[in-house]
Amino acid sequence: MDGGLVANNPTWEALSDILNLRGDDDDKISLVLSVGTGKAATPTKPKRKAPHHIWEFVRWEKARATDTKKAHEDMERYARKRDRTRVDKSTEPCGGHEKVSGTSFCYQRLDVADGLEGLKMDEWRWRSKWTRTRLPENKTVQRIEEATKAYLQQDLVKRQLEVLAERLVKDRVARSRTELWASVSTLSRWACHCADQRSFLLKSEFQTHLQQRHDGRAVTDEDKVQD
Repeated sequence: MDGGLVANNPTWEALSDILNLRGDDDDKISLVLSVGTGKAATPTKPKRKAPHHIWEFVRWEKARATDTKKAHEDMERYARKRDRTRVDKSTEPCGGHEKVSGTSFCYQRLDVADGLEGLKMDEWRWRSKWTRTRLPENKTVQRIEEATKAYLQQDLVKRQLEVLAERLVKDRVARSRTELWASVSTLSRWACHCADQRSFLLKSEFQTHLQQRHDGRAVTDEDKVQD
């Protein structure tokens, strides 16, 4: 059993892990971007309960187990609660999806809306369904490409991508101005070669350590190590 059966849209699980690590502190989470693999047909509960309709209920339960809509709705509710903001469908179009954003937290989802209904999770068609002869190109890939290209040509989706790109660039610039970025971007840290063998991501923390434990000696290039 993999995540596709119980967490086919793992956005909420990813956010929950981050919140657990940070003690429910989401102030520094600027953007949550969820990229879907295409909307599936909405599962409909069978009306009949006769024994010979058991497979209809099996197919329905399977569709529910792999449905991605609930996680998307959970994220929308969290974003509303997080920023106490409105859902805006007009000024910030999001390709058929509601956009929930606030001063610091933004949730967006990109998901092909049409053309991939009925596509099985393990479908990979290299051969003809009827003759079993090898096809000149993969029909599954071709279908996904055509549906995705049509989705990306929609004006609302183009606008959504522009908003996302602008947000990502601004966040990247803001991070580059922080002290932590100097270490994270270069995969480096500051290491003390004393008995403690401690390492620090922030140069300021390393300087404090030197002042407290090593009579305030100066930081040298030899103290910086690559991960």
